[in-house]
Amino acid sequence: MKPHILVLFAGMIVFLLLLSSCFLGAVDPLPPDKYEGSDVDVATIERHSILGSTGIGPYASVLLDQDSFGRKMMGCFSSSSLASEKFGDGSGGIFTILISQKTEKDYVHYYPDYNFIVYKRPSWLRSTSKFEENVLRWAENPDIADDIERLKGKNDWEMSFDENRCVKVGLSRITVIPDFPREIRDVAFNQIAPLLGDYYGTYYHTSDNIGRYLYFLIKRDSEGVYGESYVVIINENTPFNLDVGIMEIKDSWNYQDELKAFKERNGWNTAPE
Repeated sequence: MKPHILVLFAGMIVFLLLLSSCFLGAVDPLPPDKYEGSDVDVATIERHSILGSTGIGPYASVLLDQDSFGRKMMGCFSSSSLASEKFGDGSGGIFTILISQKTEKDYVHYYPDYNFIVYKRPSWLRSTSKFEENVLRWAENPDIADDIERLKGKNDWEMSFDENRCVKVGLSRITVIPDFPREIRDVAFNQIAPLLGDYYGTYYHTSDNIGRYLYFLIKRDSEGVYGESYVVIINENTPFNLDVGIMEIKDSWNYQDELKAFKERNGWNTAPE
C-alpha cells in the first residue's frame, strides 16, 4: 500500500474511533467548545448551570442589567444537548438569561440552582446582525420581563452580597474536567448501562466540595436521533446507589426544582455523618 494511502486510512480509523467514543457507550465526558469571547465569567457560570451545555458563542452575550452591588444579568446565545433532544435535529439552540453575584480576578460567584432561565432560541437570534439590539428589545416583552423579575428576586437583586449562598468557581474558557478515579466511574456506569443502551453521550456538569460529581447523559439511537436525558451523581467516597444516583430529566426548560431535589437526595455538599 502506498504511504499516503496508508496515512489516509490510519486517519480515517482514528476519526471513527473518536466518533464512536462520543456515542457508543461514551463513559469519558465530552467537553464543550472553548470560549473565545470576553465574558469569561458568564461562560464559566453557563457551563456549570445549563445541563448539556456545549458553550456560548464568542460574540453571543449581552449585558441586560447590573445592580449597585455588582451583580450582572446576561443574555446568552448558546446550545445544549438537552435541548437537542426536544428539537430532534441536533441543533440544540437555546437562549439563556444568567445572573452572576460577583466576579473577582480569577473567580466568579453565583447562586446555584436558580441563577438562570432557559428558552428555546427565537428564530431571529439565528442571525448575529443587530444581536444586542434585538435581545434588548426581546427582553422588554411582558412575559419575558416577568420572568426576569422573578429571576432577580431569587438572586437577591439590589440586596447585600451573601457569600454563604454562593458557589465560587475558577474562571475558565474551557470545562475543567476533574481527575475522577476511572475505576469508580466505571463501576457506576456498568450499573447504568442497561438503562442507556449502546449509544449515549456523557458530559461532566459540575462537582461539590466533598467528592461528588454530577454528569449529564443523553441517549441516541444508531441513526443519531436523540432520546431520553439523565443526570447522574457519583461519589468518590461511597459506592454508587442506582436507586437514588440517576434521574431522568423530563422537562428541558424547567428542571431547576428537580435538579435541586436530586442533589439533596444525594447529599450534595453535605458531609457524611
